[in-house]
Amino acid sequence: MRKTVLISNDDGYFSAGIESLISAFKENYDVFIVAPEAEQSGKSHSFTFRSSLTYKKIERNDEIPCFSVDGSPADCVKVALAHLMPKSPDFVISGINSGENIGIAVFYSGTCAAAREAGFWRIPSVAFSLHYLQKKNIENYGKLALEIFEKLRANGFLDKVEKTIYNVNFPYLPFDEIKGIKIVRQSLAYYKDSYIVEDGETSGKIHLKANDDGMAETETDGETFDIAASFAGYATITPILLDTTDGETLENLRKAWRC
Repeated sequence: MRKTVLISNDDGYFSAGIESLISAFKENYDVFIVAPEAEQSGKSHSFTFRSSLTYKKIERNDEIPCFSVDGSPADCVKVALAHLMPKSPDFVISGINSGENIGIAVFYSGTCAAAREAGFWRIPSVAFSLHYLQKKNIENYGKLALEIFEKLRANGFLDKVEKTIYNVNFPYLPFDEIKGIKIVRQSLAYYKDSYIVEDGETSGKIHLKANDDGMAETETDGETFDIAASFAGYATITPILLDTTDGETLENLRKAWRC
């Protein structure tokens, strides 16, 4: 019996990245698409609850069910699971995002949030991102995403969800120059954020400058972490915990309070 895959993203239902996943997965899976009406990059896990959402059916030549939602990636997954889909999907795939989601970008990423929302519903999920979305290579990256997904599934990592989702990133390289795949930790090194003033000094408009001033902390993690491995030319896979409790500190707090 064919399994069902819900595919979402944060770049919009029309993006080249989501099309590459649809093309790769539709041969062996029943695909259902629910994605943002417009780009929602950097929305993290925001969702809509004080106002209404609008969804719209998108007609496709391949007749795959497709809906747009005028909300965040998390909204898209919520609406799909709670309202649009006739039954819960077996898996949720998010991406392929235009731009890497490594290091602390995982916390800002709408792509990762869509996968995380699925995890909250106890549905196995994988987020895919590409450092720079090159349309000439995107079909191959969709096929590689399917290959990685199938290996995760074959080895039992997608049998059920208790606390983990998977974050996969492809490097800034032509497809045939990727060095391989590494299983890595998430780095917590961060960038030096700065703002450009557009208008005024004590008040006015500013916008975030591109993160091109280097890391606020030197990246010394090495290739066992996502940033270094990605910059070295590897595709990376990182298991991400849904439960963010610091277990060691939890026990120390209990001892301090004698709980």
